[in-house]
Amino acid sequence: MSAKWLCLILAVVGAACGQVEVGELAPTVRLADQSGKPRDVSASYGRWAVLAFYPKDDTPGCTKEAINVNANLDQLVAAGIDVYGVSVQDVDSKAAFCTKYGLKQTMLSDVDKSVCKAYGTLNAHGMSDRVTFILDPSRTIRVIDRKVNVSTHGADVLKAVTDLQAADAKTALAQLAADTTDTPVGKLRLPEGWTHSPVGAMWKVDGPNGLQIRLRNRDAATLPASEPDAEKDFQGGQVAMAEAVTVAGHPGFRYDGHGERNRFYATLVWSDGQKGNELVVSGNGDSWVELRRLAAAIAATISP
Repeated sequence: MSAKWLCLILAVVGAACGQVEVGELAPTVRLADQSGKPRDVSASYGRWAVLAFYPKDDTPGCTKEAINVNANLDQLVAAGIDVYGVSVQDVDSKAAFCTKYGLKQTMLSDVDKSVCKAYGTLNAHGMSDRVTFILDPSRTIRVIDRKVNVSTHGADVLKAVTDLQAADAKTALAQLAADTTDTPVGKLRLPEGWTHSPVGAMWKVDGPNGLQIRLRNRDAATLPASEPDAEKDFQGGQVAMAEAVTVAGHPGFRYDGHGERNRFYATLVWSDGQKGNELVVSGNGDSWVELRRLAAAIAATISP
């Protein structure tokens, strides 16, 4: 790993590691925001997401941090980054905090402390430590920052993500074309220079070195209804993960794993209300990280 990567990724040391580490898939986050609206961070699939855990609303350090994030929010959103503040106080506390300081970012209420426990931030006082997690579009944890500078945190997060985006672009399996293509699953941006052809009701998109994308419609009634169903739906071999996500604003699932001959499959299935859709990105199993990122990048461009 290069020195630049080491600087970007703040590794967790010893017992402070908690339950998650850099490189792992992010645990599920489903919490109410400051307006009481249920939020699911898996809706950020295809975009970068920041989970900023903090101790308590309307305290000096937490206020400085939130105000700085708010000041940089337009730039963060423009860079494709969704920001979520997380603490154990209730929705009313969140609402008052946001109103008092004009905060526009999403603030999540973890009153049962389950999310803080899942991310390993809950301390002996029953509150969260100040820790920020940066998730890439494939929902993989890329940064765990336990040394948050509350005065510059919004700008620090923006720089960390834009640096990671630039580094990922250099190792990406493909660059997406500027224009969208009409496909069976909707309009989307395919990799530049890849060739596509219909194979019956399926589209097959071929890239270099055996890389391939498959796009097809499915009977919506056959789509998975839960994570275990998604695992059973996977036909490639050994399932590595399965989780509910949002694709093009519609509920769906992602699941992936290794098939025969060390081939890795990253699969998305979703229903747009009229038909079921499936997108599969596959290639050499040694490139599984990049295959997951490519599937997420394509998913972010899908429109009806």
